Order: sequence, then C-alpha cells, then structure tokens
Amino acid sequence: MVQTYFEIGRMIVEEEQGGSERAEYGKGLLNSVAKKLTTEFGKGFSVTNLKQMRQFYLIYAQSPIVKAVSCHSEKSQTVSDEFNPNW
Repeated sequence: MVQTYFEIGRMIVEEEQGGSERAEYGKGLLNSVAKKLTTEFGKGFSVTNLKQMRQFYLIYAQSPIVKAVSCHSEKSQTVSDEFNPNW
C-alpha cells in the first residue's frame, strides 16, 4: 500500500505536473485525477488523499533509503509497472 501511494504521488508530480511541485492549473488536476481513480479503483482517492500522496512522494523521493530500495529491489519495479492507471 505504501508503494502504491508513493507511485500515485510520483505519477501526479512527474507525469501530470511535469516534475514541478505544483501544477499551474492546481486543484482542477487533482479533481480530475480523483474522479478517474475513484471510477477505476473505488473509494480512497479523494482530493485530500491525493494531496497527501503527492506530499508523501515529494518528501521521501529524495530519501537515501528510497533510492537504495528502488535501485536494489526488482519487486518495487514490478509493482510500479503493474500499477498503471488510465489517466
């Protein structure tokens, strides 16, 4: 679950926001992503939760522990490859 939330945060920042901490179109982006994820996966993807997932990614993406785990763990790569929402 932690890996999934981290990956959702990563996707919001890197893919939807082009790597910036905040998207210029702001809350509309999170509303759109929240609706799509809720439709596809069910409850748990409110705008508030997505903000927290994005913040979780921003805080821990640069952590030496996260870098070490992602470099040495094939499973983390597999999880992120399998989690591929259509948004």
